[in-house]
Amino acid sequence: MGSTVAPGWFYRFKIPGSRKEYVVQVVDSVVAGATVAEAVVDVKPLELPIDPLVVKLDSIQVMQQFLQYAKQRGMKTDGIDFDLELISPQGGKGPVWSVVDPTSFEWLYSVSGLDGTEAANPHK
Repeated sequence: MGSTVAPGWFYRFKIPGSRKEYVVQVVDSVVAGATVAEAVVDVKPLELPIDPLVVKLDSIQVMQQFLQYAKQRGMKTDGIDFDLELISPQGGKGPVWSVVDPTSFEWLYSVSGLDGTEAANPHK
């Protein structure tokens, strides 16, 4: 039987150049867990720290945009709790929100965290 993870946010903290990171899960404003993880290989793209003051879209706005996008393309969304990710890839134009399928972990949609314009998959 597989384990489930409570819906919440994961925050990652790391020192630039290190493969180690400290991951904290927050559920309903309470720290639900934390762990230290270390990648076996360098993860690409490299991610830069995010200044929360420059992010102009919140997760609710991103999901509203995604649901419109999905409806236009005939994508099934009912009953699905999509995963959201906010990263600032090195060499990019700032923070990028992405929507990810929670079952297949496939990228579905991305927008700029600066202005909400549609963006390319930041992991490609």
